[in-house]
Amino acid sequence: MEPALGFASRYPAGMRVLLCKFCEYVCKLENGRHNLIGVFDDIRANAFPIDHPHFYLTYQLEFDSEDMGSKLEVVAKFVGPDNAELFRSDLKGEVPTNKERDHVRIFFFAPVQTVRLAIPGNYRMVISNLGDIIHIENLPVYQVNPPGSG
Repeated sequence: MEPALGFASRYPAGMRVLLCKFCEYVCKLENGRHNLIGVFDDIRANAFPIDHPHFYLTYQLEFDSEDMGSKLEVVAKFVGPDNAELFRSDLKGEVPTNKERDHVRIFFFAPVQTVRLAIPGNYRMVISNLGDIIHIENLPVYQVNPPGSG
């Protein structure tokens, strides 16, 4: 059974997911900006299982001032239609402090090595902090007919 999904990702203490995307490549430039290349929202394949090549998960979190300095234990799990975990990225630390602003933003990107997608269906990235789910990003995987198959 799939967990409930909502649009506004809001953690009770003020944590929000501003961006969550799958892309072919991501990098941070010298000026601090990030490049996301080859952003995709679904995967289409002629036959299953498939081994999807290397890609990146990117997400940006925003915290209100009352969260600054608090404990951070973010887990991003990529799960299949059966909720089996296919990939996991853990981030532990502390929410940065910025006394000049009423919020702080953190941008993350995690490489995902080749992953086997056994069947078509709704794959998801489930992001949690301190054990509470804060965001679910769907990645539908479709089976399509090969070109020229009628």
